[in-house]
Amino acid sequence: MLNKLFYAILLVLVVSCSSNDDSVSTVPASVSNLTLNNIGFDSVTVNAEVTSSGGSSITRRGFCWSTEANPDINDSVVNAGQGEGAFSSTLTGLVQGTTYYVRAFAENANGIAYSGQATFETQVNCDANTYTGDVLLRTQTDVNNFASNNYCTIDGVLFVGSTPPGSTDYISDLSPLNGIQKVGSLTVAVNPELLNLSGLESIQEINKALSIVQNEKLIDLNELSSISTPLNELIIDRNDKIKNLGGLINIPSMKVLNGDNPYLSVSDNPELEDIDGLTNLGFPNRGNITINMNPLITNINGLSGISATIDALLIWSNDNLIDLSGISNLQTAQEGISLIDNPSLQSLDGLQNVTDTGSYFELFGNSLNNLSPLNNLTSVGGEFYIRSEQSLTDLSGLENLSSVGRLHIQNMIYLTNLDALNNLVSIQSDLEIITCDSLTDFCGLQSLVDQNGIGGQYIVYGNGYNPTLQDLIDGNCSL
Repeated sequence: MLNKLFYAILLVLVVSCSSNDDSVSTVPASVSNLTLNNIGFDSVTVNAEVTSSGGSSITRRGFCWSTEANPDINDSVVNAGQGEGAFSSTLTGLVQGTTYYVRAFAENANGIAYSGQATFETQVNCDANTYTGDVLLRTQTDVNNFASNNYCTIDGVLFVGSTPPGSTDYISDLSPLNGIQKVGSLTVAVNPELLNLSGLESIQEINKALSIVQNEKLIDLNELSSISTPLNELIIDRNDKIKNLGGLINIPSMKVLNGDNPYLSVSDNPELEDIDGLTNLGFPNRGNITINMNPLITNINGLSGISATIDALLIWSNDNLIDLSGISNLQTAQEGISLIDNPSLQSLDGLQNVTDTGSYFELFGNSLNNLSPLNNLTSVGGEFYIRSEQSLTDLSGLENLSSVGRLHIQNMIYLTNLDALNNLVSIQSDLEIITCDSLTDFCGLQSLVDQNGIGGQYIVYGNGYNPTLQDLIDGNCSL
């Protein structure tokens, strides 16, 4: 009987102990979501998150780091309080240009838990290792030799390319230049064997100009995405294989520098599909823009950062361009606007806010159906040149045009009348209307003639009707 009682008591104790063991977790905390921010010369911000297990409170949490992998609390440590949730700290006193490893940790009654490991390299203080002057690297050997000096700032121009005649030491690898962070200007030009710009990823600051010119095999500019300073010049010309400008997306704006207005040129890139990589590029109410001979682009939405006033806009010979809406902010071109030989361009939508230009407004060889988006245009300070727009039958849209420097209308074979010019009262220089086969009605010029508004020569010939100036004065303005 006693034996049975003993075993019954023992069974109760075993069950009781088992139950108590199940209710208490012996698992340390869980640490996750380790991230790094603001990596500097001697510091970095680290973030993580901790959750406890089994109700055991977090008595300590923080970060440990080392130049060796898998650091623990026996290495450098910063404490970040107690409790569950997100926490962060800034690691300081780091050595520039050094690779570090970091883990977050948390401690509860059951032990210490660590997050996964992250690694980072502190920046180098470029002011301490600067090359003064311009650098010309024409061969791969030049690149390798210069890189061995470990410069991270070049205060002049860094020119990469243009291998000397007779040499086959073409530049194909820019990775030795991966320590360069700041340059005065950067030009990568005439490199027949360069496939990418790997090695330029660290460049963050360019003071003046970026030029990517005549690199036959270069596909994209992705390695330039760290550039985040305004430029005075940006030139992307004659690159046979570049398809997009995505690597330029972080350049914030163009700028005036030492009195020089900004200059943007995207020209003769036969496989370029769009210029959307320029979307964030602002203009400081000045600047010259050329978009020329890019046969695959269909729009210029990448110019949406254009300001109300610029110096000049030249859009030439873009075979598939159909949409100008990207420049709808534009109101004034202090020099002028030139739209020439864009054979798919049927509409000027995008120019609806333009009120005036300084020296010229050129429309030549496009496929415009009408000029109605120009209904806010009041003056052209220099030459207003409309030529070989073979789809136009009239000039509707120019009803608010009151003054031009010189008016030249030529080879408009379907143009029948000039009625839209009935508010034009001043031409400072010549009026020239020639070789417009169907033009038989000049009555839209009556106000101009009545106010003696032609300041130069009256040149009219080769049209369906060629009235003399006296004819117009006498009211004989049409057939």
